[in-house]
Amino acid sequence: MLHLNGQRSVLQRRSNISNALQALLDGTAVLGIAYWLIDRHLGFVSAPYTFMVVLLLGMLGLLYDQLALYRSNANFTTKALKIFQAWTLAFAMLLALGFLTKQTETFSRLLVGQLYVLGFFAQLLLHLLLRVLQRQLLISIQN
Repeated sequence: MLHLNGQRSVLQRRSNISNALQALLDGTAVLGIAYWLIDRHLGFVSAPYTFMVVLLLGMLGLLYDQLALYRSNANFTTKALKIFQAWTLAFAMLLALGFLTKQTETFSRLLVGQLYVLGFFAQLLLHLLLRVLQRQLLISIQN
């Protein structure tokens, strides 16, 4: 793999299984919520919405990596703030791209707003759940 500035590659940075699991859970939650909302609002998944969700997931991957979200052992409040920061930035970037490409009228504002709120809280819940499960596993291993 190509290494720039002596840094490890993106794949090598997610070294432990819980970080990879957390990333998978976050992506799956966002994808699932997006699919459910799109199906609920439109009755089918259209190409523009599919592109929007793929773009959102790509931006999240890059932003979460830049903010070292999965590599930090911060307390839950700090992690929640990082998730909020990256999640909000990803949606701001989507909105900016929508305006630049004149595609904002293609998408339901209500759907995008619901995705923003539900996706954020789903990720918080998943991060909290995995944190609690890791603690319980550590306690059971020590006993």
